[in-house]
Amino acid sequence: MKEKVGIAIIGAGIQGSLHAHIVSQNPYAELIAIIDKVEEKAKKLAIECKAKKYYADYDIALEDPNIHAVIVATPDFLHKEPVIKSIKAKKHVLCEKPLATNVNDAYEMVKESELNNVKLMVGFEQRFNPIFVKLKQVIDEGEIGIPLIANLSILDTISIPTKMLKWAEKTSPAYFLLSHGIDLVRWFFCDEVDEVYAKSNSVILKNKGINTEDFLVSITHFKRGGVASFETNWILPEAMPRTSTGPILRITGSEGYVMVEMFNQGIAICSNDKYYFPNVLRSTSLYGRIVGFLTEEINHFIRCIIENKEPICTGKDGLAVTQIISAMHESARKGKPIRIDPLV
Repeated sequence: MKEKVGIAIIGAGIQGSLHAHIVSQNPYAELIAIIDKVEEKAKKLAIECKAKKYYADYDIALEDPNIHAVIVATPDFLHKEPVIKSIKAKKHVLCEKPLATNVNDAYEMVKESELNNVKLMVGFEQRFNPIFVKLKQVIDEGEIGIPLIANLSILDTISIPTKMLKWAEKTSPAYFLLSHGIDLVRWFFCDEVDEVYAKSNSVILKNKGINTEDFLVSITHFKRGGVASFETNWILPEAMPRTSTGPILRITGSEGYVMVEMFNQGIAICSNDKYYFPNVLRSTSLYGRIVGFLTEEINHFIRCIIENKEPICTGKDGLAVTQIISAMHESARKGKPIRIDPLV
């Protein structure tokens, strides 16, 4: 592929805006269009990022032959339709995580991508975090032997479901936060989950009129005998600096041990009205360019299209994570372990 990769962004919210700015600086890509049901938001972002067009309707945008790929950055529960329609229009797709909030939707997306011979990548951005890339190398080289036990937590403040997300009750802390961690442990273990047992509760947020879980904890068993414990919640005090909330990961192997604590990344900032840890590893401005592992994720997607390579995190990875989280929620509802027959 000699021409630049023409890209459209569906969703002009926080994540879509960041994606658009990153695409606009890639020399091998061209930002063709911004699409959002609120046309003014699409127009504003298109002007900011110098996109050629903006739309309120992605059905019209997908008719453009100059669009080769689409980044879907809609809310968690609204991924299926834009992903499926983009795939059927023969566009490669990078979909934000989670791929879907139910197994049937995720399965359909994967099958459509295979049927139409297009790439479907899921935005498991932590696979591009240099800390976790290094950890993957250490595990793959056998430095800690066979991974046996993993403990991972990803937490966040109550401002996320109460202020940031207007659609919190249509997702959960497991889908919104823990999907990153489940993907990482699958990746590190090179194995599939066959059973989960989980507990959750819904008190604090229900009392605020938001019908979703406060937290979820799970014991997860892998086919080859590995075990992982997962914890997620989004009810921490708002005063908690957000970067300090995770991921926290510990893995014990047959010949070693590793630990990752994503706290302040070496920088803490305190002013008269706030105290915070900038997430410089994920995304920061460096002399006019956005750098960080989110940029690396998008650059990887573009390279995969140009070089006709399989993405590091595929639709099948997204399906596996959705299936695991769905089983966790089922286990918490039923109060018993749930067996999983992996679809991947």
